[in-house]
Amino acid sequence: MQTLALLVDQRAVERVEQIRRTLQDRLALPAADGLPGCALVVASQLDGGVDDALRATCAGWRPVTLQVQGLRIAGGSHPTLSLAIARGAALAEIQRTLYLAIDDFATAIDPSYAPDRWMPEIPLLSAEPEQIGRAAGLLSGTSFDWRIAANRLVRTGGPEELRIGFGGAWGE
Repeated sequence: MQTLALLVDQRAVERVEQIRRTLQDRLALPAADGLPGCALVVASQLDGGVDDALRATCAGWRPVTLQVQGLRIAGGSHPTLSLAIARGAALAEIQRTLYLAIDDFATAIDPSYAPDRWMPEIPLLSAEPEQIGRAAGLLSGTSFDWRIAANRLVRTGGPEELRIGFGGAWGE
């Protein structure tokens, strides 16, 4: 699987990692893997040429603000607990644009990432339903009224990770 995701600012990374550590320390639950980010598109495979298409697509983009709304629980075969992100117009346009830009390069795009179905989130935990419930209970008193800056796109799961900064110097 290859994923295109927005990477969040350093303050948000620290806050998300602190939540993940709390879940590990207090409930002995495994945290989600990887850098905190908001997945935009997931595909089985992205073929050659996609990196150039991504660079061209992101050229001229400005940073986007992600508004965290609270917790989200998703069921199914891989239950997850995530930070729910508001699907604002700018974020929805970024996701739709990337989805369309990679269509010619992608094999088996996950249908839950189609622009009309996509729900933005930052994963905290993937576990059994009862563990998700315990984690949600522990975090239920936490305010998640956060505004997070995102100005980098990352492609993971391929032969090499690709990062594209937009909206100024790398890491702004």
